[in-house]
Amino acid sequence: MKIAHLQNLKRPVLLCELPEGANDTRVAKLFYEDVVAFRPKGSDRDEVIILPPGDWDGLGWLTELKEELFAELAADRMTYRSTNNQIWYFNYRMTVGAPYLLLAKDSFLSCVESHGWTWENPYGEKPDHLSDKWTADNGFCFGSFQKSLRLWQSAQKKVLDRERCFVIVKNDSK
Repeated sequence: MKIAHLQNLKRPVLLCELPEGANDTRVAKLFYEDVVAFRPKGSDRDEVIILPPGDWDGLGWLTELKEELFAELAADRMTYRSTNNQIWYFNYRMTVGAPYLLLAKDSFLSCVESHGWTWENPYGEKPDHLSDKWTADNGFCFGSFQKSLRLWQSAQKKVLDRERCFVIVKNDSK
């Protein structure tokens, strides 16, 4: 399970990547702490993740949220008069593309990526010592395989699966 803390949106957001097949997901109070409770696939018991201090609400799965919810979270909106009062949203990846984006969802995703998270491993598929790349015919070197595997594993720690990400926001009241 991975948790991305996004602080520079309108409200603090947590993006929790839950195990595959997790269902009955919700934010609940457990004693004095907010937790994300979910039921793993094939289990009859709930598991919980303790959230940072504060009052948190679950918005839902990342892939199921509507544009209106992203618009409530995306920061630094601006209106250009030259485009018939079209609202543009801030691009947090200032080094990539235009400084403003047309969709709030794209702005939200750029915020996730600006915190170092990615949706795909930049090293591609996990290195497999049995693949053609590492066979004796290609000069197999266990040291180079280990180095490639370590690089891939290190990058994989910052890879999120959009289908398994649950969005949680901090309430304004506290």
